[in-house]
Amino acid sequence: MAISIARDRAVVGPGEAVVILAVLVGFELLVATALPSPTGRTAGLWTVGGVRALELLLLCLYGWRRGWRPRQFGLLGNPARRGLRVGLLVCAGMGVAVLATEACVRLAGRGSFLPLVSGPRPGAGEWLPLLAVGGLIAPLFEELVFRGVLYAGLRRRLPAAAATLAVTALFAAAHLPTSGVPWVQAVGGVLFCVTYELSGSLWAPALVHATGNLALFLLPLWF
Repeated sequence: MAISIARDRAVVGPGEAVVILAVLVGFELLVATALPSPTGRTAGLWTVGGVRALELLLLCLYGWRRGWRPRQFGLLGNPARRGLRVGLLVCAGMGVAVLATEACVRLAGRGSFLPLVSGPRPGAGEWLPLLAVGGLIAPLFEELVFRGVLYAGLRRRLPAAAATLAVTALFAAAHLPTSGVPWVQAVGGVLFCVTYELSGSLWAPALVHATGNLALFLLPLWF
């Protein structure tokens, strides 16, 4: 099985990881203050996607200068294949769990469980930004930051459970402005950390994250 990410895969220490997160938060606050508020959900999605893409580029440039390489995140070779296998297995397990819960809720006469975990029904012009931002840009950026940098950095000093709780709390807090009580993100944050720890590859949590986001967008089409 995989490895202790703290010993084998961390690209930064815990201090540098926290500083990187703080700089990114400050950058987002600066951008939010400088840019006019977008009008409409579609414009908001494209704005978020543009900011995330810029942050992803800047973080990759910083990492390249610091000597980060794809293999350190398990993105090449056998770790990458293992990550994709673990990601697909977890995605399948998530699907089975959701369907089983829906069946139990319906059999109990409680209606449907799906509206509790789905987002709003997408409008006609929202599909492209939802797929581009929610299915690609945001998962790649957030997994690199929260799992590839922050979680791996904290694992140098903390056991897996403590690092998972700390990173999940920060991940959920980052979604407070857009998600209300981010319990879905809290569950997802734990799952993403576990898949990274088990696989040693960033492909695993990125795949699960992207699939989960797309499921939230597609579920309203079922009810």
